[in-house]
Amino acid sequence: MSIRLKDWDYSHNWYYFVTICTGDKKPSFGNIANERMKLSPHGLLAQQCWAEIPFHFPFVVLDEFVIMPDHVHGIVIIDHSNGQGNGNCRDVAVQRPYNGLAETMSAISPKAGSLSVVIRSYKSVVTKMIGIADTHAHFSWQPRFFDRIIRNERELDAVRAYIRNNPLKWKLDRDHPDNIEF
Repeated sequence: MSIRLKDWDYSHNWYYFVTICTGDKKPSFGNIANERMKLSPHGLLAQQCWAEIPFHFPFVVLDEFVIMPDHVHGIVIIDHSNGQGNGNCRDVAVQRPYNGLAETMSAISPKAGSLSVVIRSYKSVVTKMIGIADTHAHFSWQPRFFDRIIRNERELDAVRAYIRNNPLKWKLDRDHPDNIEF
C-alpha cells in the first residue's frame, strides 16, 4: 500500500517536504546538545550524501534541511524545467525503475525523475557509505518515507521554520530518550 498522494505525479515540478527515519528510530546521526545537532560520523555521511543529490539528479534543487538523531527533514524541489527532463540522471545509486514490457512491474515501479527515485537513491547510498565506513554498523532506514506537497508560499515558510527549529524542540519529541515509556 502506498502512502503517496493518489493520482499525483511525483516527478511533477514542485516543492516537497520530506522526512526519512532511521530503522527503529535508532539515533544513528548524532545527538542534540545545547539545542544544536552534533553530527556523528554517520550523520556527517548522511549530510554529505544529501548535499550531493543535485550532482546525481540535476533536476533537483535542495532547500532547507536538518539532520536529527534519528531522522532527516528536507525540502526537495523537483524542477525539470532546467533542460534535464524526466529521468535524465547522470548517476543513480540504485538501479533505475523498471521500464520493461511487464505492465505489472512497470506500474508499481517508481517513475524516473520522481521524488521516490531520489529518496530511494539517497537512502541506498547513505546505507552503503555507512557500511563502508563502519563495517560493524547495523544501520538501517525505516521502509518508505513521509512527504508533504507544499501547497503555497505560507506553507513553505512554515515548513522552513519547522525544519530550522527542529533541534530546538528535540526535548519535546516523543522519540527523545527522556520521553520513551518502557
